[in-house]
Amino acid sequence: MAENELASIHATLIGFTKRAEKASEESLVATFVDSAPLFALLATANNQVIYGRRGTGKTHALKVLAEHVEQKLNAIPVFIDMRTIGSNGSIYSDSSRPLAERASTLLADALSGILTEFYSIALSVIDGHPHPDEVTRRLDALQSSISTVKISGEVEEQTEETEKNQTEKGGGATVRLAAAPAVNANLATKARSDLGKTRSLKRSGQEKIHLSFGNIGGALSDMVAILGGRRVWFLVDEWSEVPIDLQPYLADLFRRVVLPLNDLTVKIAAIEHRTNFAILKDRGEYIGLELGADVSADLNLDDFLVFDNSQEKATDFLSNLIFRHYQSSPDISVSFSDPNRLISAIFTQRPVFEEFVRAVEGVPRDALNLIAKVVTKAYGRPIAMSDVRAGARDWYNQDKAAVIRNDPPLPIFCNT
Repeated sequence: MAENELASIHATLIGFTKRAEKASEESLVATFVDSAPLFALLATANNQVIYGRRGTGKTHALKVLAEHVEQKLNAIPVFIDMRTIGSNGSIYSDSSRPLAERASTLLADALSGILTEFYSIALSVIDGHPHPDEVTRRLDALQSSISTVKISGEVEEQTEETEKNQTEKGGGATVRLAAAPAVNANLATKARSDLGKTRSLKRSGQEKIHLSFGNIGGALSDMVAILGGRRVWFLVDEWSEVPIDLQPYLADLFRRVVLPLNDLTVKIAAIEHRTNFAILKDRGEYIGLELGADVSADLNLDDFLVFDNSQEKATDFLSNLIFRHYQSSPDISVSFSDPNRLISAIFTQRPVFEEFVRAVEGVPRDALNLIAKVVTKAYGRPIAMSDVRAGARDWYNQDKAAVIRNDPPLPIFCNT
């Protein structure tokens, strides 16, 4: 291949979009690579947790699932990004605030985010709905159920008594005057006493959010029922961005309000070692979600992408990933009919590409970043083994090493 053609290919590889939230819906669908049976597991109507390290494609998979749900299943996707929930996320991590206040604020913000999505859904269906007034009424009921505020604090009771005395003169005794027998004089005295009481109740304290899961669940069920039998899919992304001590309370909201609804599916994308779904209590009681019972946790993207788990799956996945991103780029001057032809054109030999796959360690986002690093070192010529190793070393030092240095040391256990 001519040097100018290879340089043009390299320029396209450098310009890949690295993050799913930055890409258009069309681009996400075009660049999605399924490693069977990954999408078959993901597309079931079962409530599910999707595990995967940062950059393994959880957001990408949920976005593609949302497109599939809407276009293929005629269902309604509700995408919830936990990073954007609430007006001030720092409240959740503020340890100076009581846990109950932080948890209730988080739940109220999450419900407000859900309500915002249902406003959009209502706008999209109300024009063609046979009962538009009922859609509006149920939407208002949902808003009312999550907007209850109560004042907690001291209660002061005041009672005031007032007494009124009134005297009236008018008769009651008759006097006959001797000088004038025909004349009588009447003198009447009447006394009346009125007693009145007034009572006042004064409540002073702090306004606090009061959430009734029963009322919210009922209002949400009514809202889903008015959508003409269409299933609603809650796709919850970036779960692990919620402070870990608050996660069980958010999970409990989903367990009590969302999971009981038959026409609603929940998918939660999370990082396994940064996730806490439940607080276990005595006698089997718990707050949150019980994995395996309330939701399944049968999908881990690392099982499909890590080189050591399956060399063939990992190499096929990444060759398809690079190929699809290349083919969907707006400016390409050289086209390829399949992934193997593209890989053969940009790498000197197959083992060099396998070394690239091993260096990526099953993280697609790292693959897109590393290919840019490697291409920069080999610009205008096929990528050699030395380019892969030098690029991987630079990527590790710039992106990974600083994070590892800032991690607290692991405890050392000694056998005595």
